[in-house]
Amino acid sequence: MAAEGVSILLAGGIGQGAINKLKSANIEVLAGFSGAIEEVVERWKNKDYQLDISVCKDYYSCSH
Repeated sequence: MAAEGVSILLAGGIGQGAINKLKSANIEVLAGFSGAIEEVVERWKNKDYQLDISVCKDYYSCSH
């Protein structure tokens, strides 16, 4: 993704392993978004969001 110019990922929920891989590729990860992509992008552009800092540590026992 980084090779294609991606520098930020807006996500709903995401696991720690994915976050680590993305960060190692210099991709910023912002989690806690939901809704239509157009709405998500507008909220991000307007800085109208709160980040969900809870991250799935174990894929099989994660409930959010």
